[in-house]
Amino acid sequence: MYKTGFLILLAFSIQVISLSVAAQGEDNRAFDSLLAIANKPKADTGNVTALIEIARLYLEKGKYDSVRWYGEKSFDLASTIEDKKGMGISCFYIGYGFGAYGKYDSTVIYFARAEKIMLEIKDTSNLVTLYNGYGILNNFQSDYSTAIFYLLKAADLLKNSNTAYFRRKQTEIYGNLGVNLVAENQLEKGIDYQKKALAIAALNEYPAALRYRTLFYAYIAEAYTKLKKFKEAWLYIDSAKQLCKSGNLSFN
Repeated sequence: MYKTGFLILLAFSIQVISLSVAAQGEDNRAFDSLLAIANKPKADTGNVTALIEIARLYLEKGKYDSVRWYGEKSFDLASTIEDKKGMGISCFYIGYGFGAYGKYDSTVIYFARAEKIMLEIKDTSNLVTLYNGYGILNNFQSDYSTAIFYLLKAADLLKNSNTAYFRRKQTEIYGNLGVNLVAENQLEKGIDYQKKALAIAALNEYPAALRYRTLFYAYIAEAYTKLKKFKEAWLYIDSAKQLCKSGNLSFN
């Protein structure tokens, strides 16, 4: 059985690969710094941005109650100061917090609010994140074709990517497209997208790049195994192991 509900979470860097204790300490310092900004007395968009970043960090850790709580807090503050961009992305995190517990109806409501705001203000980068979220939502419900539909919308927004940030988002979207295509038994096409994601990740230096590359090797190996191309599968498994060793990573 292809564990797509688990695999798709690579887009948000859920902890399937363990980082060092030092990195955990860096996380704690990041939280402390963000809380200091979020709680500064004269509220502005900086407070909203800090609250949203805290929600994102909790999403990476898989603490979905906190994701929703900080999403709601950032939405309330963003509404008070009329920060539409903050309102849009806050709705995304609230919706994701609901969806993680299977409350998909609530997720759809908040995602729809987020999409309306983002389209209105032409917030392309967060639209990509939202469409990726739609992909995850539909993947959890085993509706892979709808997941692919939204991920292709995200990919279309990124087709002329010319910044490091958008290239990183391409890595996530192509990787998730690959996961869903394989789940739909479009194995060769899924492998192609995973390889595209792998190629982009190999050209970019950011904290999660090595983690992504290791995961892509593992996913491609799994897809080749389904095709009974075991020689190719072992090549990608070996590459994943080598990256784990070189980056001091290990699978849980």
